[in-house]
Amino acid sequence: MSITFTRAQIKIQIITQKILRTFCLGISISLVITLVYILILGAEYENTIVMWAIPAILSSFQLFYFGTYLTHRNSRPFKDKHNARTNEFPFWLSLVTCFHFGYHHEHHLYPHEPWWRLPARKLNQ
Repeated sequence: MSITFTRAQIKIQIITQKILRTFCLGISISLVITLVYILILGAEYENTIVMWAIPAILSSFQLFYFGTYLTHRNSRPFKDKHNARTNEFPFWLSLVTCFHFGYHHEHHLYPHEPWWRLPARKLNQ
């Protein structure tokens, strides 16, 4: 019995693997920098963990999950060649989860726009 995949499924798998590798690389870099602060620069352990390492890891997860994974996953067909969609969150939740980066389709359509203008771009489409 053989399993066959469409080109779109294979492309999504490749994109997902790249995104996951990038996320893991970001976490690894955060951990290395934390060790440099503590072991080489002599920063206090508790301050480094609480004020830098935890926020760095949580913000990496926040950007990865809300800004990249949810907007590029293949749960339904994409509108166009950008292979991105906008999260259907209320305005306040979009702001809290990832500073409106969930307006990812608008981000691809108008890459020159700052994040705070993306909700207005969606309303004007």
